[in-house]
Amino acid sequence: MRISTITNWAYATTVALTLLSGGAFIMAVRSADMERDAATTAWKLDEMVEQLQSAAEKTTGTTGATNTSGAGTNGTNGSGGG
Repeated sequence: MRISTITNWAYATTVALTLLSGGAFIMAVRSADMERDAATTAWKLDEMVEQLQSAAEKTTGTTGATNTSGAGTNGTNGSGGG
Protein backbone atom coordinates (compact mmCIF):
# COMPACT_ATOMS: atom_id res chain seq x y z
CA MET A 1 0.00 0.00 0.00
CA ARG A 2 1.36 3.38 -0.96
CA ILE A 3 1.94 6.13 1.57
CA SER A 4 -0.48 8.45 -0.24
CA THR A 5 -3.27 5.88 0.13
CA ILE A 6 -2.57 5.53 3.85
CA THR A 7 -2.53 9.32 4.19
CA ASN A 8 -5.86 9.63 2.39
CA TRP A 9 -7.46 6.97 4.61
CA ALA A 10 -6.10 8.66 7.72
CA TYR A 11 -7.46 12.00 6.56
CA ALA A 12 -10.89 10.53 5.79
CA THR A 13 -10.98 8.80 9.18
CA THR A 14 -10.02 12.05 10.92
CA VAL A 15 -12.78 13.96 9.11
CA ALA A 16 -15.36 11.27 9.97
CA LEU A 17 -14.39 11.24 13.64
CA THR A 18 -14.47 15.04 13.74
CA LEU A 19 -17.99 15.07 12.30
CA LEU A 20 -19.13 12.47 14.83
CA SER A 21 -17.60 14.46 17.65
CA GLY A 22 -19.28 17.65 16.45
CA GLY A 23 -22.63 15.89 16.23
CA ALA A 24 -22.27 14.57 19.75
CA PHE A 25 -21.39 18.03 21.01
CA ILE A 26 -24.43 19.60 19.31
CA MET A 27 -26.69 16.93 20.82
CA ALA A 28 -25.21 17.57 24.27
CA VAL A 29 -25.82 21.31 23.96
CA ARG A 30 -29.42 20.76 22.90
CA SER A 31 -29.94 18.35 25.77
CA ALA A 32 -28.54 20.87 28.26
CA ASP A 33 -30.84 23.56 26.86
CA MET A 34 -33.86 21.27 27.16
CA GLU A 35 -32.92 20.39 30.74
CA ARG A 36 -32.49 24.06 31.61
CA ASP A 37 -35.91 24.86 30.11
CA ALA A 38 -37.51 21.99 32.03
CA ALA A 39 -35.98 23.18 35.29
CA THR A 40 -37.21 26.73 34.64
CA THR A 41 -40.70 25.44 33.89
CA ALA A 42 -40.72 23.33 37.06
CA TRP A 43 -39.58 26.32 39.11
CA LYS A 44 -42.36 28.49 37.64
CA LEU A 45 -44.94 25.78 38.32
CA ASP A 46 -43.74 25.49 41.92
CA GLU A 47 -44.17 29.24 42.35
CA MET A 48 -47.67 29.08 40.87
CA VAL A 49 -48.64 26.21 43.18
CA GLU A 50 -47.40 28.15 46.20
CA GLN A 51 -49.38 31.22 45.13
CA LEU A 52 -52.49 29.13 44.55
CA GLN A 53 -52.09 27.40 47.89
CA SER A 54 -51.65 30.74 49.64
CA ALA A 55 -54.75 32.14 47.93
CA ALA A 56 -56.75 29.04 48.85
CA GLU A 57 -55.68 29.31 52.48
CA LYS A 58 -56.67 32.97 52.57
CA THR A 59 -60.03 32.19 50.96
CA THR A 60 -60.94 29.23 53.17
CA GLY A 61 -59.20 30.38 56.31
CA THR A 62 -57.42 27.05 56.78
CA THR A 63 -53.74 26.37 57.13
CA GLY A 64 -52.34 23.11 55.87
CA ALA A 65 -54.08 20.03 54.55
CA THR A 66 -56.42 19.10 57.41
CA ASN A 67 -59.47 16.92 56.93
CA THR A 68 -62.46 18.82 58.32
CA SER A 69 -65.21 17.01 56.41
CA GLY A 70 -65.53 14.19 58.95
CA ALA A 71 -64.70 11.57 56.32
CA GLY A 72 -62.22 8.91 57.27
CA THR A 73 -58.95 8.54 55.45
CA ASN A 74 -59.89 5.02 54.37
CA GLY A 75 -63.00 6.15 52.48
CA THR A 76 -65.56 4.94 55.03
CA ASN A 77 -67.04 8.35 55.99
CA GLY A 78 -65.49 8.24 59.43
CA SER A 79 -67.11 5.00 60.57
CA GLY A 80 -63.78 3.27 60.97
CA GLY A 81 -64.40 0.63 58.33
CA GLY A 82 -65.06 -2.94 59.04
